[in-house]
Amino acid sequence: MKKLMKKIFVGALIAGMVGLSGCDEQDFLFTGPHFVSFTQESISLSENASGPLSTMVQISQTQDFDVQVEFEVSAEGAVEGTDYNVLTTSPVTIPAGSFEAPIQIEPIDNSDFETAARKVTFTITSASNDIGVEVNPTSEINIVNDDCPSKSNIWWGNVTLVDVGYATTGGTGSANSNGDCDVLVIEGDLIGGAVAAVTYYLTPASDGASTGTIEAPKGLYDCCATAYEYEATGTYDETTQTILLDYIFYRADGSVFWTGQTIITPN
Repeated sequence: MKKLMKKIFVGALIAGMVGLSGCDEQDFLFTGPHFVSFTQESISLSENASGPLSTMVQISQTQDFDVQVEFEVSAEGAVEGTDYNVLTTSPVTIPAGSFEAPIQIEPIDNSDFETAARKVTFTITSASNDIGVEVNPTSEINIVNDDCPSKSNIWWGNVTLVDVGYATTGGTGSANSNGDCDVLVIEGDLIGGAVAAVTYYLTPASDGASTGTIEAPKGLYDCCATAYEYEATGTYDETTQTILLDYIFYRADGSVFWTGQTIITPN
């Protein structure tokens, strides 16, 4: 059944590509009111990151003049100078002819095991030359403790997802919105179709261990144009940077649709 579904997906994709091939190529120019926005609403930042993180401010269309973007900084559970430093002062300048400019934040590492969420939020307040603020006016940086029992941050960013016996695809990993320890959120083709973000929980084999178990409790996820239940259990190894999952995919009536294995490694 799984192979059949994948053949259907591929067939539909090829048909769509054939249908598009007859269209004429056209260049489109954005003609609406110009505005600035953050490119990402939420970003995870490990407190032991090797360098500063940039959250990007973007403009909908390049201008022939510099654009000054005013922003404010607020924090929850984090203290500037103790947990982080903001390296960019307001306003940040999007140069003439450019689409974006960075606002940089640098984490401060320590050996404390913080359990509370630490968030720093950048909010765009205005832009010069009557340019508006739309879409994502805020960007939230979640500072994640690197002193957690597990090192789930190994799998942050782009990851490779191997659906054993079938396809290898790309995905992304991140902390959850609170930056909780021992939690990993994965998005991608986990079961033969793109699945909404799945939250996994890691448990070390013992204190200080680099291996342990990982699980995603049974839950409802959007996949393949409908909603199905998914659950997974497996193991992780920080030394080999490998997660091995055994998963079950359920029909809407609760019966098992298919089972499989997924291997997750960082890119």
